[in-house]
Amino acid sequence: MVEATETSSDAAVLRAMAAAANQAPSGGNVQPWQLERTDGALRVLLDTSYAVSLDVAWRGSYVALGAAVWNARVEAAAHGRLGPVALLPEGPESRVAAEVRLDDDRDPALAALREAMWQRSTNRRAGDPAVRFDEGSAAALRAAAEAEAGRAAIVADRAGLQACGALLGASDRLRCLSPWLLDEMLSELRWPGREPVEVGLDVRTLELGRSDAAAMRLLRRSPAVRRLARPMVARTMRGMTRQALARSSALVAITRAGHEPRDYLQGGAAMQRVWVTAEQLGWAVQPVSPVALYAVDASDHRALVPARHTEALAETTAALRARLGLEPQERLQLLLRLAAAPEPSERSLRRPLEEVLSA
Repeated sequence: MVEATETSSDAAVLRAMAAAANQAPSGGNVQPWQLERTDGALRVLLDTSYAVSLDVAWRGSYVALGAAVWNARVEAAAHGRLGPVALLPEGPESRVAAEVRLDDDRDPALAALREAMWQRSTNRRAGDPAVRFDEGSAAALRAAAEAEAGRAAIVADRAGLQACGALLGASDRLRCLSPWLLDEMLSELRWPGREPVEVGLDVRTLELGRSDAAAMRLLRRSPAVRRLARPMVARTMRGMTRQALARSSALVAITRAGHEPRDYLQGGAAMQRVWVTAEQLGWAVQPVSPVALYAVDASDHRALVPARHTEALAETTAALRARLGLEPQERLQLLLRLAAAPEPSERSLRRPLEEVLSA
């Protein structure tokens, strides 16, 4: 990490911005980006080599890229070199998602988030349900979302969290009953010492018990066992999700109106600012991705689960949106589970900067 000084060269600042962008979160930790340094700017490009079914129309990838752009802006602000951002500068058909230029603008509020941005992590540890979510935290998270043209819808009462836990658990059950979604979920897992963990989900970050980790390894290696065990896995995942929400203090839904790539890029910035702000306030944060997170119509639903489950998916999705209090035009960017929990056991890694950054 390059120290934030006013004497840093353009090249050093752009490299620091790229390093910050490379720390952004992404679904399954697939890191769907490539980065380019140009004359006085950093470009963030969509990498489509990590296709998964949940990432409908690359909407989840655009959220991740929006978070990467936000990280780059924070780093530029800390160096006193913040400049304008152009989203989709070559049009929506181009892989170029954004261009972040250097200038001499200052944003003290954004720069103040630099340390927290670098420390951000996913924390799946169980929380203490006795710790209530306070209105000061709620106001701060709403303001963070609004600062990036998003909205934070917050559920923090016990009954609401239990209801959301039941709906999210039902969604995870449907994910496991979809053969291709279960296969994709298991394919994201990585076992340290046996395979690289720079991309994908290091199983240590899942906070699983030894027996659960062993079961995951068996399911991943044996398609035959996976077919037989799918109903049991579905029940287990539903129970784990419900328990996690029951031990949480809040569930935060980051939303924006619209479902074009630009909307998800901006939504990713709002999501990242909310996540970093929540951690600054002392909350452990875990992203939660229901099956239909990036689905916008019935055809999207049909691509996610077998035909016999599409009605259940539509009903679960509608019930969750109602519980979150979303307007029809609002599109979910991500859900964040907030808890009072110890530090995570492990932090996920990223690809080396040299693999994603070109001059």
